[in-house]
Amino acid sequence: MIFRRKKEKSKSAKKTIEIDITWILLALIGVVIWAFIIFNARQSTYNIDKIGEIPLFVPSKISDSAVVGDINKAKVIVFDYTDFGCPVCQRFMVDEFNKLESLINEGKIAWVFKHFIAVESHKSVSEPAIVVSECVRKNYKKGYLQFVKNIYKSLYTRKLVTTPIDKYYEELVKLAQLPDEIKLQVTQCVEKLSEDPYALYKEDQEYVLNRIAGAPLPSEYVETLGYGLNRRAKTMAELGLGTPLFVVCKNNLENKDPNSECEGYPILGYMKAEEMKQLIDKLLTKDSN
Repeated sequence: MIFRRKKEKSKSAKKTIEIDITWILLALIGVVIWAFIIFNARQSTYNIDKIGEIPLFVPSKISDSAVVGDINKAKVIVFDYTDFGCPVCQRFMVDEFNKLESLINEGKIAWVFKHFIAVESHKSVSEPAIVVSECVRKNYKKGYLQFVKNIYKSLYTRKLVTTPIDKYYEELVKLAQLPDEIKLQVTQCVEKLSEDPYALYKEDQEYVLNRIAGAPLPSEYVETLGYGLNRRAKTMAELGLGTPLFVVCKNNLENKDPNSECEGYPILGYMKAEEMKQLIDKLLTKDSN
């Protein structure tokens, strides 16, 4: 009887181990699938030659957004609707943006950062980063771009503590590497703006949802889209708005008015720097003809 009970316990333990191993394998498969989605989903595979011949059709405007580069000199504007909490946006800023900075420094393009949170669950990470970045922009403009790059890199490499929220705000302010004479101003700004983070990106958010979402898609454009995007889409909304979302346009803003619109090509998802350079060159060539 004792032997039988031991045998039954042994069988039970063996079955438990088998179940545990099954769950571990399923978890590992889930991690692999998640990693594949993060690094490959929404990867653009546009036919640059073809897209460069399609009329510009998606509007965008600067309004009160962060502009990197000389907007008065640049021939092309890249509107970057981005989300600090978006892993694909983080990857783009870490792996690709630095390869495009030379075009900004040469005055060929201006880069406009716009806030757009497409996924509700990103808010806890994105909103504090928006608050601190806007305070840095208003009080320490020359340090803004480096700070934004630092945020994306720290989030991408998981080196930034995002909870609890008070600690997260402290870490973000440290990441700004502010001169002593600026710290108090930025800290006071953060305390004030953190009371209503949505107010800081409401205009950009609503512009995407109300203005860009309704833009009709030329059939020629849909034909250039890569895997995973809706080829039957008639509007930007049907295509599936997410981040990163780029609008690349010729700088034809009327009298350089930040509230006037220019029309450009929408790029949905991760785009390699070399591809974006090709598209920018297309627009620059058009401008010179």
